Amino acid sequence: MKKNHFFLIPLFLVSCHELPVSVPSNQQQTAGDPGSTYATMYVLNEGNWGANKASIDMLDLNSGIYTTNLYPERNPNVVKELGDCGSDIAAYGGRIYAVINNSHKVEVLTPSIHRIAQVDIPTPRYIAFHDNIAYITSYVSRTNTPNIGAIYAVDTASLCVIDTAFVGPQPDELIVRDSVIYCTCSGGYNYPNYDSTISVVNRTTMHEVRKIIVGINPIRIRQDQQGRLWVLCSGNYADVSPSIVVLENEQIIHRFDVNASNMAICGDTLYYVGTYPNTYGRIRISSLELIPDCWITDGSDKDIQTPYGLLVNPSTRTIYITDAVNYTSSGRLYGYNQQGQRILSATTGDVPAHLTLY
Repeated sequence: MKKNHFFLIPLFLVSCHELPVSVPSNQQQTAGDPGSTYATMYVLNEGNWGANKASIDMLDLNSGIYTTNLYPERNPNVVKELGDCGSDIAAYGGRIYAVINNSHKVEVLTPSIHRIAQVDIPTPRYIAFHDNIAYITSYVSRTNTPNIGAIYAVDTASLCVIDTAFVGPQPDELIVRDSVIYCTCSGGYNYPNYDSTISVVNRTTMHEVRKIIVGINPIRIRQDQQGRLWVLCSGNYADVSPSIVVLENEQIIHRFDVNASNMAICGDTLYYVGTYPNTYGRIRISSLELIPDCWITDGSDKDIQTPYGLLVNPSTRTIYITDAVNYTSSGRLYGYNQQGQRILSATTGDVPAHLTLY
């Protein structure tokens, strides 16, 4: 009898937790992106933490058809569906990579969102690629190693982890160059004592070789056409405000004290968005000049409750922004032309956050 009870209880618990009601995909007709050299844009919805509701939407840039929640119907045998808390999505080598933070995995998918494989990574955050290797930042462990983060190197052919670099606490976004990886380290687990550095990793040895102090709570990093690095430091959400720091040859050459939570570079322009209050700003990269006007010009910024994800299509310069609304329900995707006029609107999954083109 003890043996029977041992099996019955876990099965009951798993069946309740692992079999959520699947939300079917839904199609909406919105606008495409005429002239785009990319055919598709994917939106990774974070979902609510612990709710197992991460999802992937897809916008056909030719037809303007927006399809929500593709993963369950394309992969009906995956019991937990996409997983819990999507944290990044990227296209590389004819595949789509979705980083699912609280499910401790990276989903490797076809462009039609059929599963190819799952790569197990502890608490993964962001992904970048170079020379057929995927580099994935990882928070590793909140309890055992709160002051150590990692970057896992995954061979994109075998989809096996081939090396690991240990970096600063809670690494987030990263830029990979020929021989070096630059990785922001937020130190988020150590609130309110955030980290303030970028870890510089030798890509050949996968060893951290130095740190660059940039500002409190660095999370996002971009590279411009001149090879300079732009780092968004989120501050401490109290007496230290966000800022964007510019690095040239690993030295700070400028700091913009702006209300920013996300940013995207296209040509000579860096676009940024922020919350509390909502902000939509631009910086001219070549002259390091802050452009004071809101880049949304038609007044539709009043419709956006929580600006969150941000991407600019480099082939058309269409600006895509997501609205996380209240962080608990369906969000919105908006598209703007270079004149700052809204040209696209669609309803997304819960907490739309990350976008990529294919």
